[in-house]
Amino acid sequence: MHDHPSGFTWGNTAASMVAVLPRAARPYVWWAATTPCTSVYVPVAVADSALPTALSTAGTAHGAGPGPERVPADAPAPGSFWWSFQTLLESVAGDDEGARYHERQPVVRARFDRLQRRWLAQVADLVSGGTDEQWHALTEQCVAEAQDAADELVRDFAV
Repeated sequence: MHDHPSGFTWGNTAASMVAVLPRAARPYVWWAATTPCTSVYVPVAVADSALPTALSTAGTAHGAGPGPERVPADAPAPGSFWWSFQTLLESVAGDDEGARYHERQPVVRARFDRLQRRWLAQVADLVSGGTDEQWHALTEQCVAEAQDAADELVRDFAV
């Protein structure tokens, strides 16, 4: 859940995932870093390969463990996928009241829906026989494209 300046949460999803567990093929997930309405699901195979660096880059608090009330507030870290999408979510809202959401969210959704359709086709090609290397390459590609799109949208909304 996202922290709200008033001291309570908005109820926003912090991240979400859809697990695909085919009987005769490699399991994989579609993972979105923030709210589904302002994020995009990237494919990640359940395999021995490492995650792309952007997915394993946290914020400045560097994962402080239990006792979140005693941890310093987190802040964006360069290259963090989650923070790119958190920043986009805040840009889409426009302010604490979400004044720009209804104008900006459809722009985000249209951009990400195009990416998602292309990635669905690419995943379909790998589901029954893709190697760890192919899955890792696809995840790297999708993460990079998603992060570039999110960062570009943030820049566009700042104008």
